[in-house]
Amino acid sequence: MSTKSSLFLTNDNEHCYEECNSPIHKDGEFLGYEICVEFDDKNATIETYTGGFSIYLNDPESEIYKLIMLLKNKETEIRKTL
Repeated sequence: MSTKSSLFLTNDNEHCYEECNSPIHKDGEFLGYEICVEFDDKNATIETYTGGFSIYLNDPESEIYKLIMLLKNKETEIRKTL
């Protein structure tokens, strides 16, 4: 049985999902699950630095790039629900 609850899956098999085996709690209250985003290396690169890393999406024609840009375009509307 899968513990992944898909948010989206691209044609390049890039997967964004909630990991239901990894609940997040704060002060005993359930807040949600960890979210994982899997990238295809043809669409993204990773740069590491002291204390963290960055993921760069480098193909504006890729489906994952377009999905993330949709979030940008809806940001004001989305923030109203937070």
